[in-house]
Amino acid sequence: MINVSALGFTGLGNGYDGTLKVVLNLAGDATALKSLEADANGNRFEILLSGNHANELNASTEGNAVDLVN
Repeated sequence: MINVSALGFTGLGNGYDGTLKVVLNLAGDATALKSLEADANGNRFEILLSGNHANELNASTEGNAVDLVN
């Protein structure tokens, strides 16, 4: 489980309005959780996971966490 609530994210979505977008790279060997909104310094939040986890990620109802379901 990846808890993103302390960072102000509310779960998975389109990468805007406090959500993280799930993106699989072209090679299919890395999955990113990313915000498409920049902070005041122009930085964007992103977590890169090794492997294809796009179908294993879901939004948890517990504390704005993102679960990796195996």
